[in-house]
Amino acid sequence: MSIDGPEERQPVIRPIGASQPVDSGGFIVNTCAADLIREPWSRLVSHLRVQCLEELGPSLHSLQLRGSVPRGIAVEGISDLDVFCITNGRHPQGSVWIDRMERSVEVMYPFCRGLDLRVWPLRDLVELPSGHPARFLLKTQGLCIWGPDVAADWPLVPIDHAQIALKALPVALERMRMAMARRSPADDALMVARCRWLAKKVVRAGFELVAPLERAYTRDLHPCWQGFARHHRALTTPMEEVLLLAIRPTARTSSLTKIIEVGEQVLLESRNNRELL
Repeated sequence: MSIDGPEERQPVIRPIGASQPVDSGGFIVNTCAADLIREPWSRLVSHLRVQCLEELGPSLHSLQLRGSVPRGIAVEGISDLDVFCITNGRHPQGSVWIDRMERSVEVMYPFCRGLDLRVWPLRDLVELPSGHPARFLLKTQGLCIWGPDVAADWPLVPIDHAQIALKALPVALERMRMAMARRSPADDALMVARCRWLAKKVVRAGFELVAPLERAYTRDLHPCWQGFARHHRALTTPMEEVLLLAIRPTARTSSLTKIIEVGEQVLLESRNNRELL
């Protein structure tokens, strides 16, 4: 793949995903439930639970799912499985064990796009500030499938505090600028991955900008784009282009620049909103 190769056929945007509602007090409602984990995902979840128990034994504190699977909207061949593995201490094998788990899921459960398994020592997790992304995700989108629910007693999250992508966006844009400045043709595969990563963040940040107006929250890309477009008509098409790059990323300089430009527009709108308050 070259840095600025020929254009590919435009991907189709499928209306996948859903928003989480906000209750009468303005707090995000966690819509995850055990009975929403359906086949074939339930087999994968059972396998994962057994493997984590065998690997970690008494050091395993609890397991939490998040994302589309515990919300009952996972799509075969598209969705991945997001897991928080909370431990009573640090696991000595670290990433070796995680890599082994990810490879086994890829072979045994090909309908799953990938396993995103994150290990958090309990002490580190509970000492994080309340607005940390890990705490936000567990409280608003987590489902405990084994052990004590660490997030059960955490405070509810108001919709106007849902800004994890928006707050991370300035650093993400700067990281992409730096990567582009020192790139070489040998970096193309890495730039494709960075393209997908940044495009997702920009689309999600765009929705967080309007989430209080929508009275809903989501990290699913299609409803993020739809919600943003309802309030920022002039940026509907540019944000759609970013969404398409999240679906089919590229290493093209022009595409990476487009994502940065739209991200800057989102930050500008965010600053304008704060000045109006």
